[in-house]
Amino acid sequence: MDFFERQEAAQKATKRIVILYVTFVILLALSIHLAVSLLLFLGSETDTGFSLNKSVFLNFFIDPLLLLLSFGITFSIIAIATAYKNFNLRQGGAAVALSLGAREVNPGTLNYREKRLLNVIEEIALASGVPAPRVFIMDDEPGINAFAAGYSPNDAAIAVTQGALLYFNREELQAVIGHEFSHILNGDMRLNIKLIGVLFGILCISIIGSLIVRLAPRMTTRSRGRRSKNSNAGVVVLIFAFGAMVWLIGSIGVLCGRIIQAMISRQREKLADASSIQFTRNPNAMANALKIIGACSHGGTVNNVHASEISHMFFTSAFSKQLFATHPPVLERIQSIDSSFDGDYTATRKLMVQRLKRQEKKEEENEEENLIHRGAIARTILRNADSLLGTEEADSYSGEQTSKPEKSPLPDMQSAIQEQILASGGATACLLASLISSEQSIRDIQIGIVREGYGDEIIQQIEQMDGYLRTLNAPEKRYVCETAVNTLRVLPNRDISILLAHLEKLVYADAQVDAFEFASLRLFKSRLMPDVIRSRAKIQAPGQLAKDASYVLRVLANFGTPDADEARNAWSAGATSLESSFGAMVYDKQAHFNDLNRFDTALLNLVNLSPVAKRDFIEACKAVVTFDQQITDTEYYFLYAIADVIEVTGWKLGE
Repeated sequence: MDFFERQEAAQKATKRIVILYVTFVILLALSIHLAVSLLLFLGSETDTGFSLNKSVFLNFFIDPLLLLLSFGITFSIIAIATAYKNFNLRQGGAAVALSLGAREVNPGTLNYREKRLLNVIEEIALASGVPAPRVFIMDDEPGINAFAAGYSPNDAAIAVTQGALLYFNREELQAVIGHEFSHILNGDMRLNIKLIGVLFGILCISIIGSLIVRLAPRMTTRSRGRRSKNSNAGVVVLIFAFGAMVWLIGSIGVLCGRIIQAMISRQREKLADASSIQFTRNPNAMANALKIIGACSHGGTVNNVHASEISHMFFTSAFSKQLFATHPPVLERIQSIDSSFDGDYTATRKLMVQRLKRQEKKEEENEEENLIHRGAIARTILRNADSLLGTEEADSYSGEQTSKPEKSPLPDMQSAIQEQILASGGATACLLASLISSEQSIRDIQIGIVREGYGDEIIQQIEQMDGYLRTLNAPEKRYVCETAVNTLRVLPNRDISILLAHLEKLVYADAQVDAFEFASLRLFKSRLMPDVIRSRAKIQAPGQLAKDASYVLRVLANFGTPDADEARNAWSAGATSLESSFGAMVYDKQAHFNDLNRFDTALLNLVNLSPVAKRDFIEACKAVVTFDQQITDTEYYFLYAIADVIEVTGWKLGE
């Protein structure tokens, strides 16, 4: 089973959760209706004497108006509470991290451990074909833990505790981050974040019951006179009993929800451990990371009051004692990797003490980390470039702007440029420079647009960035632009909107949009302003979107050749591969990239495909592009832009 099939399995699990959720809500509403009926029955018996007439109780229980009222109020409370929680989490992973008091890491941080964390995440993101998530640190948490959250890869966030930064070395940190990336790739995040809203909705029933229990005794103290108190005593007792029943019903509902949460989480955690080892090819690092957690006095404990809401998201259990554990025991996870481990953490504790003694990192160690990072990035980019068409056909890659270099210039990137990209001003200049034309007349117009919006100070930076970007091939240029995008994601939405508006102005400076400009702009938009609502849309069958899929394939076919027959053959190569899932497609002779709105709409509609259908579609796009046995820079950008827009998580061109 590949990552796309796992994503689809996770979405099916989400459907099962919805069914269970609806079932729970119905049972909760029925139980509360039973409590209301019992309250009214006992109240009527108090007035007439306790004859305990079953027919009277039955009349209350089957009363359609009372039934409608009980169910309506219960459904409304749960729906409003769930909607409220989902609204608070509407920004995706960042909202979850901030709710736990986490701090977002500045891309330009000078802290050695924070920089290493950013480097590791960037390396795994590039290697796995996933957009680099936003990065947070829980500064007040000495326990060793981490989590990934979000609705989609474009709004994902990874947070680690201070304890994890303190005790893990680079390889162990890679193993844990690889584990969290597998949750992104496997589609677990969307399921996990939905569980937060579901459990909160059910929890509110229990909270309301406890409020009734606490408020009921106060009703007697507010009554005046002995006679008034005596007359109210029976009512207060009934209200107290009703509140206790509601609290009990809600608590049982939460308990059942926790059981389901634990069952799903334990299964996904085992898969994530295996996926991390697949990422890093280093099982010892994962085993050592788990040993450190087992040896640590704090373990994986997270003290934040909201930790219980996301207990199923953490790398390991966030509580020292838990009735229904959301994770397999640490020892069990270690022994599944290292069967010889006997549970003795003595050597690990000694290692942790040694690491604590080396708190201050020397300058040469910082430089060593930078060299490791640049080397890892360069190797990945070269590997991606060499495998564009597979190792046997790598020479068919033909960049429109530059030829494929023998070695990546990224390790030799000027430190001044690197530092600029990690600051918001330099990152802004980088994205603007990526769309600056080489044609002087258009370039002059674009420079004027930038000068009007950002002033003269940024022009020199743009000229410098433009010169640097023109020395890179497509994979390298994409990496640099993604680094700039990651820097800019921490900006307020207003500043991001202004930047995107200026990028659009640069694209339309010559009154037309070419494929490269469209692909770049789409990439920047999907990363800087992810559409969370569209990511949560209902999945549609491939056959319903066959017309949109055919249109996109037809436009791609036009890029490779001006010859109509060759374009049709290229389209056919992609369309034929989709017949089993999308059905027979019709060749649209009128399809052309000039109809930008139509093309954009088709792409956005394809977001609603299932993960496996998305994988099949992007592979069909690749078949169209590689029909002529070569990939241009524009085609490279365009394929990745399509993958970004329709959220094909984990797809890489060379695989």
